[in-house]
Amino acid sequence: MPVANKGQLPAIPRGHRILCEPLPPKTETDGGLVIPKIAQARPNMGRIIAAGLNALDAMYDHGDQIGDEVWWGKFAGVIEEWDRIVEEGNGWATCEHDWSRLPTMGNEHGAFSCAKCGSKRVASPLCVLNHDDLLANVSLQRRIDAGQIVQMRAKEGPEERTQHVMMRISEPKGSH
Repeated sequence: MPVANKGQLPAIPRGHRILCEPLPPKTETDGGLVIPKIAQARPNMGRIIAAGLNALDAMYDHGDQIGDEVWWGKFAGVIEEWDRIVEEGNGWATCEHDWSRLPTMGNEHGAFSCAKCGSKRVASPLCVLNHDDLLANVSLQRRIDAGQIVQMRAKEGPEERTQHVMMRISEPKGSH
């Protein structure tokens, strides 16, 4: 996969799929023991960074937003590598980069610096999931606690079946 420019995603998810940037894995136990990389758990918490059209509709209905911190199933989705420029150096676009490895931190598979232009590049995991693979939304709970969203029961359709909906406080009552 080619190196993405600063602020560029490697791909746009389709349908019900979302892209999540995993949070860094736990590197130490609560008692201070270092967890080797090979023993660190597969990521299952992160931040939504993009969504397909059907996923955007489902996200709206469930109160989810791009940027939310979410949890997903332990073995859900596919993990890909997101190799991207994070800092553009002088003349980075025309430079024939000479990448040298830097120490990695947190979630990174690799960090690099160009000796010629000073650009910095990071390769890190990116998880491709179905929206239904999300188990919980930490950011949504914060919005509910802050009173920005209310979960409520409504009667929908000609049969007036009960359906639970997310009502955004800032929008008119009938616009969901």
